[in-house]
Amino acid sequence: MISRLPLLPIWAKRLLAAGFDFVLIWFIVWLSFSLRLGEPVSLFGQWGALLFLAPLIATPACFYVGLYRIVVRHINLRVLRVIIQAITLSVIVWAAAALLLQFTDLPRSVILIYWFLACLTIAGSRLLVQALLRRRRGAAAAIYGADASGAQLALALHNDEQLRPTLFLDDNPDLQGRNVAGLYVHRPQEFAELQKKHDIREVLIAIPVKTRQERARLINSFSAYSVRVRVLPLLSEMVRGAVRLSDMQTVQADDLLGRDSVHVDCREPGEEIAEHTILLTGAGGSIGSELCRQICLLRPKRLLLLEHSEHALYNIMRRLTEMDSPPPESSLQAILGSVNDRTLLHRVIRDNKVRTIYHAAAYKHVSIVEDNVLAGIDNNVFGTMKAAQLAMREGVERFVLISSDKAVRPSGIMGASKRLAEMILQALAHTSPATCFSMVRFGNVLDSSGSVVPLFRELINQRRPLPVSHPDMTRYFMTIEEAAQLLIRAGLMAEGGEVFVLDMGEAVRIDDLARKMVRLSGLTIKDAEHPEGDIEIIYTGEKPGEKIHEELLIGNDAQPTAHPKILRCREVFLPWPQLEGRLQALRRRLASSDADEAKRLLLDIIRIDHQQPGIGHSA
Repeated sequence: MISRLPLLPIWAKRLLAAGFDFVLIWFIVWLSFSLRLGEPVSLFGQWGALLFLAPLIATPACFYVGLYRIVVRHINLRVLRVIIQAITLSVIVWAAAALLLQFTDLPRSVILIYWFLACLTIAGSRLLVQALLRRRRGAAAAIYGADASGAQLALALHNDEQLRPTLFLDDNPDLQGRNVAGLYVHRPQEFAELQKKHDIREVLIAIPVKTRQERARLINSFSAYSVRVRVLPLLSEMVRGAVRLSDMQTVQADDLLGRDSVHVDCREPGEEIAEHTILLTGAGGSIGSELCRQICLLRPKRLLLLEHSEHALYNIMRRLTEMDSPPPESSLQAILGSVNDRTLLHRVIRDNKVRTIYHAAAYKHVSIVEDNVLAGIDNNVFGTMKAAQLAMREGVERFVLISSDKAVRPSGIMGASKRLAEMILQALAHTSPATCFSMVRFGNVLDSSGSVVPLFRELINQRRPLPVSHPDMTRYFMTIEEAAQLLIRAGLMAEGGEVFVLDMGEAVRIDDLARKMVRLSGLTIKDAEHPEGDIEIIYTGEKPGEKIHEELLIGNDAQPTAHPKILRCREVFLPWPQLEGRLQALRRRLASSDADEAKRLLLDIIRIDHQQPGIGHSA
């Protein structure tokens, strides 16, 4: 019955409350006379008329002061004022009516008893109904952190429809065993038992942590349980004030790194960007769009955004104009077109006197490029070559290639095409001292388009199986903000021909990542031991061009730079006279649409003999 109350129409709820109060007031007045006189009074005796008169007066009084407009689920101590007003008004009118009806021998103490019992029972009935409604709504939640933030969050959740705060967890021995905001504080080590006992479905981490590493540690402490985890933002991201459920964040992609994000301060060396006109190819992609945002923070003279997808170009332009401190519209130019359009690219570089080019335009999805060999080579190899040669011709000062760890000993077309793009820049760097060519190589970007994290998140929301190529498959991950900052900083420290890589920590097992995401979503893994689980992990086998383990370095001679997390590498390359002839042969294969021969020749070019005369070293 109680659980059905919220479903009733408003008029039915008010009528039900009024009927309940009518009976309750009648009983309270009878009880008041009985307590005063020391024996039960007759309903039809001397005081019978006053017994029936009391609820007839009290119910309209409650309507008058607005008691029945108050939502029971959201009442607090302030509702006592309304109740006292209603009862006081009704008692005064009732006592006056008794005098007018010649009840001159009405004991005065009955009036006081009636007033006190009515206030107590009317208020108590509302609090009781509220407590019963709360017991029947929302999933049980544990709050990690019983300090001020946790207490504020617990109070805010008392009126939440979806979550029911059940207990606190806290490492502080001084708080353990105490009651905070009406909830008992337990040790975190007791969570396994507490989860089973209270059927806890969600953990809210209400400790404002200072670092992402600390937040990741707290999140990982619950990764063995099937509970959804939400956390307060980092202190650096949070404006202090009242803590609300809306402040809580679900586990972010970068919380899965298992390490602190690498901060690359671009502001000081980025001062020279303020004088530059910058061209960014592939501006609408995941990396390109974040790179646009980071560059805009440095206030370049002009930023030219080249993108072949109209929708992606529209989105990034809108995102830049909606920044907290947007760049002047006159400093941005959206250019719709392909990096393979040599005429367009030449005109853009020449007419705008471009000084720096960040080349992010590339086909990056391994399986798609593997099935479209000719398009992949044309875009990734010859698109890069056209842009680099035009940069040399027009005197562009810096050219930074966004590369990939898949370029290291590649097993597929995507990685091989990126490696050949690197080799082109390495060769050109030794023929054109006027343009500083450099490459930045990194692993997978969390939450980028095509990344495994958004794919897993979508499948988890749909309760569909998660595909993992191999149980031992590993990948290096970084945040998209890290990637963009690294690209800017490395490009500015380049001297020509270098390959920069980021110290990305330990590789992450994709199988572990999938299982962690399932559990931190509050779900369970479905397997042979747990057939009743929610999400199954299926092993699909490696796709063509896919490797179980990726690498970041071709050689072992990485050198430190001014930034402790950025390394500079020396790698072998073919000098331009030798490479140019092979590129011409590859272009002929593309012109004849011979995908098999184009693939064979591409792989032959990148598998250069390190002992072959004429091979040099980059950097």
